[in-house]
Amino acid sequence: MDDENSHIAFRIILNYLIDFGECSDEEIHRNCNVQDLKLLKDSKLVLVLDKTWIIGNRLLGLFPVKDVEQLLFGICSLHPAYRRYLIVLIAGEITRHGLEGAMDLTEDWVVKGLSGVVGELNQILNELERDYLETSVKKASIGNIVRSNNNLLEDIQHEASLDFNAWNKELFGVSGNNEAVFQALLSRQFFQQERSVINDDVKVSPSKIVDINTDLSNPNSRLVFFPPLDIQEFENGELNIQPSPTWRKRQYVYSSIPLWGLNEDISVTTEDLQNAFCQHPIPWILIQLGNVQYTQSVMGESDKPILMKALRDPEGSITDIKISTGQERTILFSTILPELLNSLGFRLVMPFGSIEEKFLSGLLNTLCKAHIFYLDSNNQFILDDGFVNRLNERSQRKGLVKYPKPFRNLLFESIKNRL
Repeated sequence: MDDENSHIAFRIILNYLIDFGECSDEEIHRNCNVQDLKLLKDSKLVLVLDKTWIIGNRLLGLFPVKDVEQLLFGICSLHPAYRRYLIVLIAGEITRHGLEGAMDLTEDWVVKGLSGVVGELNQILNELERDYLETSVKKASIGNIVRSNNNLLEDIQHEASLDFNAWNKELFGVSGNNEAVFQALLSRQFFQQERSVINDDVKVSPSKIVDINTDLSNPNSRLVFFPPLDIQEFENGELNIQPSPTWRKRQYVYSSIPLWGLNEDISVTTEDLQNAFCQHPIPWILIQLGNVQYTQSVMGESDKPILMKALRDPEGSITDIKISTGQERTILFSTILPELLNSLGFRLVMPFGSIEEKFLSGLLNTLCKAHIFYLDSNNQFILDDGFVNRLNERSQRKGLVKYPKPFRNLLFESIKNRL
């Protein structure tokens, strides 16, 4: 992160990982410079498998965040060399102020903002005494403290081959002046924002996605991201989707709707689109619940009644789904979705702490545009007759109707237990 364009490019990659959970090698190298790649790798934020860069547990451990800026803050705090650099800078400033007679002030800083790094500060002071000062900190002159501290800071940057002055400018708005960086670090409560993240090697499902039924049979907590859909890709009700990250087949996580492979540019039909929706766990859950509801409406009676009713905004756009099991009590799809995914062996990732309303609305409305669901006159969210006919075709029935039956039962029980 050594210039403005690099800052923008790195944010592009962070936004991409937030939305999709993985990037292709091509996308990473197109948007990241050498230092950005080093930051991702050194901090163990990603795992690289078969030219695919996958979000890792350390990056997941920083969620939820309020925005990308906060995420960038957390990422930099995880980089081992930068963390050491800041601890050295803090140790130097606290020591300098202490020798200048401001002991009460330094104690207040430690108690209010640096209590979690006292052990690291003491280790740095011991290192300064041993390798740079050749005397105790208490006996050293202020000038010697400043010179020794700056020498250690330069050594850390040299060993890491990174420009931490540029990082300081990016995170705190100041650089070059240790006192200014120190005060900015305190005011931003840098070390108070730290979280308990997973400190082992990055772990995600090491196996590639085959299809959703394979993952249902062998649950492995595979990551699921809410697909960031835009209903504007349907013009006047006509399919007008273009190859983009939103519709790209992913290798290790469920995020986008798997319609095109990387660098593919082939025409698609409504049937292709419907098949793609059936291979993402979130629309798959809605389709399975819709199947239960549809079967109930045809048979008249059911021991597993499911009713889904759409909530709509003043413009008529669907915003959420109320689900009930034939009782008066209801639960929102957005509320119970994490639990439903967990019951099937998946792990929902919510970078901002909840499902984004625009993505939820995008999915629900797109499912109607794709003729998978429709709304009746009572706002019931119902499977489209044409789509149901396709489900009952011999080629589709086994994978989408017959095989998932026990998992539909799991979904029903999860909902019933919450009502």
